Amino acid sequence: MSRLLVRLAIGTVTSVIAGVGTGYVYSAQLSESKPVTITQRVISYSASTGKYIRTKTRIHAIRRDGTTSIVTAFETPEGVSFAHRTITDLARGVQIALEPVSKSKQTIGMRADHVESFRKQLSNCALDTSNERPEYHGYIVVKNVRTAGYLTIERWFAPELNCLPLSMTITSTRNGLAPVTVTQMETNAIAIGEPDPKLYEVTNEFVERPPSAMVRILEGVLGLPPRQDQSAEMAFDENYRHGRQLGGLP
Repeated sequence: MSRLLVRLAIGTVTSVIAGVGTGYVYSAQLSESKPVTITQRVISYSASTGKYIRTKTRIHAIRRDGTTSIVTAFETPEGVSFAHRTITDLARGVQIALEPVSKSKQTIGMRADHVESFRKQLSNCALDTSNERPEYHGYIVVKNVRTAGYLTIERWFAPELNCLPLSMTITSTRNGLAPVTVTQMETNAIAIGEPDPKLYEVTNEFVERPPSAMVRILEGVLGLPPRQDQSAEMAFDENYRHGRQLGGLP
């Protein structure tokens, strides 16, 4: 379980630093978003046995200017819970990942195309050929299905809510055949209006650290031996440094 916490932490960080590149977008270029806070439940289980694997609570908050805060609270079978937070500030062209166990943060700049993709997510919903448009929590949703390797991802987007997905099912298969695991996300609550400011706060307890330093602290806190192969962490650190250079950060 302890090594799982490290993998989840590094996964949150790398999902942010994967978007580094060149260029910025200024606030005047941003389209206005609908302020909303959506609370969702994500459950993963074995397709063959139905055995529970992992549960997450996800809070997706968007301000009128497009600034987004995503809080992901993980729960392990042992009853351990912890929450990661990612803040995407489109006006400043930066993303901040916050890891609660090590009190680490990673702040990077964003590629121009990454910023543009966020803007498109808030205004465009891709339609499935079925053109189904049922209601979900009182909002019209549109269906999108795509495959990525051995994954099939079905999502229902709400055009009135910045095209955020209100429901999602991810099915992974073995060699593209029998399903192995299923991850389902359903929305529990939708609150219209400016989100809680605390979702965007970055307190002084969080220290800027590269991914490898964060992992070393996590290993110490959790009593784990250092990984033998640290090549992946070195690559993450290089992308992290590149991202900070883009943002003009020391």
